[in-house]
Amino acid sequence: MKNVIYLLIIGMNFLSTARANNGVLEINEIVANPNGVDENCEYIELTGAAGLALTDHYFVSVEGDSTSNEGTADMVVDLNAQVLGSNGLLVITAEDTQGACGSRTWGVPATTLVRDAAMDGGRLENGSNSFLLIHSPTPMVEATDYDANDDGVLELPANASIVDGLGWSDGGTGDLIYGMVNLALTAGGTPDMATRFPGNTAPNDSAAWYHGDMDGSANSVLYDLTQVSSNFPEGGMLTPGVENMPNDVIFKHGFE
Repeated sequence: MKNVIYLLIIGMNFLSTARANNGVLEINEIVANPNGVDENCEYIELTGAAGLALTDHYFVSVEGDSTSNEGTADMVVDLNAQVLGSNGLLVITAEDTQGACGSRTWGVPATTLVRDAAMDGGRLENGSNSFLLIHSPTPMVEATDYDANDDGVLELPANASIVDGLGWSDGGTGDLIYGMVNLALTAGGTPDMATRFPGNTAPNDSAAWYHGDMDGSANSVLYDLTQVSSNFPEGGMLTPGVENMPNDVIFKHGFE
């Protein structure tokens, strides 16, 4: 078992420096509802071409509950000054370095790590919500209602567009999901987290994702196999700051 774990770490580190996704910028992984206290274990991982500048890009968490002013930008992370790491990855998480995930390395230095105060306090909501990567020459503003008429279509600034996104609904009457990806509920309800399939670089595509609930404590990287999506792959797990799993290269080296 120790040899398997050791080789797994080597394999993941190798892939984190060798990955490529043809330059497509997209969301790669998200943890919105860690078990226990959320705080600094929530994160969003982006992927794209190594060194890609994220000028005019914003990560936006959009309210979907009909009882809570749906369409409002609950949280905005300004990515204008950021570039993807040498492995093509960037992780957004809280400034807080205490608690369960305070010592997590996040794949640094190959991965760009963005600690943003907007993420402090467990800001990613657990009900109906959309998580969007938006390109906009005009700054996206937190607390702005971008769907004033509640028709399910965001009224974004001029020349703005959704680069990639995903969301889920808790089934509330009148709740809305923005963008093209509405991941299904699992046996546990709304997902705690979601992972992009390695090699699937299609943006805004439900088939690109597997998802489910967390197994273990807030800093766990394991999915609860009793509460996962129907397409959940063998070997699926969180990989904060490194190449997503499962990966054929790793399996070919003995991790089946």
